[in-house]
Amino acid sequence: MNIIQITDLHILSEHEQANGIDTAGNFLKVLDEIKATEVVDRLVISGDLCFQDPLENVYDFVISTLKATDYKFNIISGNHDQTSMYSHQLTGTKLDEMYYESEDILFLDTASGAMSDEQWLWLANKLQHWHKDFITIFMHHPPLMAQVPHLDNNYPFREISRFKNLLSKFPGIRFDVFTGHYHVERSIIYKNCHLFITPSCFVQIADDTAAFKVDHSIPSYRRINYDEEGNLTTTVRYLFPK
Repeated sequence: MNIIQITDLHILSEHEQANGIDTAGNFLKVLDEIKATEVVDRLVISGDLCFQDPLENVYDFVISTLKATDYKFNIISGNHDQTSMYSHQLTGTKLDEMYYESEDILFLDTASGAMSDEQWLWLANKLQHWHKDFITIFMHHPPLMAQVPHLDNNYPFREISRFKNLLSKFPGIRFDVFTGHYHVERSIIYKNCHLFITPSCFVQIADDTAAFKVDHSIPSYRRINYDEEGNLTTTVRYLFPK
């Protein structure tokens, strides 16, 4: 299975720049690169579709653009999103929190920086009945600290201890967790969790300072491949200027 992850689009509108960057244009360039170079079984947009405040026109633009690709795609919310503003376009129902399973992949909603008790119960039930020795999870917030001071100190997932406790209850399952939010590239192995943080389609953040600082503005996406035995290979690709 070949999965492509794009995260942290931060689109202001189809025609406006966000902090001097054409974020809608970045999204389209990344999609063009994917079409030209990748084999895609599934495309995942892992949150922060909107720049700062959630806007219906941004969700309309992103969803219509994805539908035009004919790719099978999934969307989850980030902290700059409002799930109820777009969920009906994907499910037919307006949902305040959208979490679901699709073809043995779990998609979580951490738009609030945490998850509801109902979502935690749903996740635990899925794990109790899981039929493989690994599980693939997409969520916006990294559920572990990542040694990125600005994000770790100010905008972390607020239920890290609860996530670690969940890991301890299922030691026989390898958790492959793919996130965004931090605008950096990170690979973290913690016990039975393999966490992969994917850099942004917008700007990347410096990981050596507690103050907000832009490292660079080269957009990226992640390639994820599972072979028939469940072995994982994953690579981040940057759209360096040509």
